[in-house]
Amino acid sequence: MVWGQGTSGSLTEQMRLDASGDLGVGVTPTARLQIRGVNAAATSDAFLAEDNVGTDLFRIKNNGDVITHQTLNFHSDTSVTNDTYGIVEPLITAYTTGMNFYASIGVSNTGIATIQFNALSAITIKKLHDQDLITGDIEAGQIIHVIYDGVNFQMLSQLAQ
Repeated sequence: MVWGQGTSGSLTEQMRLDASGDLGVGVTPTARLQIRGVNAAATSDAFLAEDNVGTDLFRIKNNGDVITHQTLNFHSDTSVTNDTYGIVEPLITAYTTGMNFYASIGVSNTGIATIQFNALSAITIKKLHDQDLITGDIEAGQIIHVIYDGVNFQMLSQLAQ
């Protein structure tokens, strides 16, 4: 099945659904979903997914950048308690090895710290791969970068002290 624009004598193909169910937009598909961007600025969108009310879930730019919620995985800590940092992120329903996030922290740590997304369990933040945080490693207002290693969140950003 082919969709296009123009007249019946000079139709320009825009999209194709082949017999195996593969869908191509701007290209004959060689994968389940294949989208070929148009000759556009690198910063314009090649792909956009939205939720049911039109909020961006993620975008793929023509230059290959993937942006979630227009923030590159940046979140703000909602906690007021030292050492337990809370993040609300509607797309996260489970922790997956390799997930990484940037977060603006609201309260300095006073020892071992955890970070929690939504109602999932709080996960310990480690520095230098396997070491617990100590007082002052994270300051209020600091932006941290963490990645989930399957057990803990490893802090990749510099220590505050």
